[in-house]
Amino acid sequence: MPKRATPERIEEFRTLLSFVRALRSFLETLHPGMWKDTLPDGTSYFDRMTAIAERGLAEGVVPSNVMTGWRQAAADMLEMTRDLEPHAVKSADAFLVKAGAPSLTEMRARIWNIVPKVLARGRIRNIDEFYVVKNVLDDGDPSEDERARLDKLRFEFEKRGTRRRTPRS
Repeated sequence: MPKRATPERIEEFRTLLSFVRALRSFLETLHPGMWKDTLPDGTSYFDRMTAIAERGLAEGVVPSNVMTGWRQAAADMLEMTRDLEPHAVKSADAFLVKAGAPSLTEMRARIWNIVPKVLARGRIRNIDEFYVVKNVLDDGDPSEDERARLDKLRFEFEKRGTRRRTPRS
């Protein structure tokens, strides 16, 4: 049986799950029909992943790859909101809080503050930071200097990961 997660990890996972679920619903109000995730059997991919997450919460088990996936989902969805007008952000904040999730503003601060920390540190520490940096490089609008520094840090992180996977002679 997998190891039970700490209460802090469970709470972080619950927060990510509630945020992604609520933001998905909010974005659907802005763009009806935007989620086309129906599987061949007629079920929703998102609903299936959410059910797996809920089962993990009920069992108190949150594997690292599942946590990383939901962190990435939250970061990806935040990128979808990058161009929202201030009034839409306020609407999103109210919608999410009413749904029992953290506000869009709160999650933006939580996740988007990772990039300045990475730049100050001069190193990407883990896969979750890597994906936030990747999103900023792919979809964001960093300055030329920040883009060059982040690209270098992303390359160094990828290189470190490759070295670890290379068999030793």
